[in-house]
Amino acid sequence: MGKRVYHHLGIPTATPKEGEYYVDEWKVSLTPHDISEFNIQWCRYHEGSVFPELVKTVAHVAFIVEDMDEELVGKKILYGPFTPVEGWRVVFIEECGAPVELIETELTEEQVKAMEKKVFTEEGAANDL
Repeated sequence: MGKRVYHHLGIPTATPKEGEYYVDEWKVSLTPHDISEFNIQWCRYHEGSVFPELVKTVAHVAFIVEDMDEELVGKKILYGPFTPVEGWRVVFIEECGAPVELIETELTEEQVKAMEKKVFTEEGAANDL
């Protein structure tokens, strides 16, 4: 198993949050994960969201991993792997009854933030994933 680095804590909510952006492909509104020093991301799932019920109802922790394929051996995959932005591969797994997000990327946080803004916000093409 390679190195795992904490990335964010995703918390489901039914309440709209300031700064959230909507991703039509997944039917979810998300806040940027860097709104807090602990990288808390609020996740508001809408009807028809592609994510499994466990992801929509239980908080998940996300880690950047060195080798996703190695990490997935013997794991229960809930959703993915998928590529939300170029150079950023994601999968949700179940661990001890809780969802865990694994991220494989060589992009810097700055590059990811710039891509998220371009792809997921109103200034970008939120519905053109």
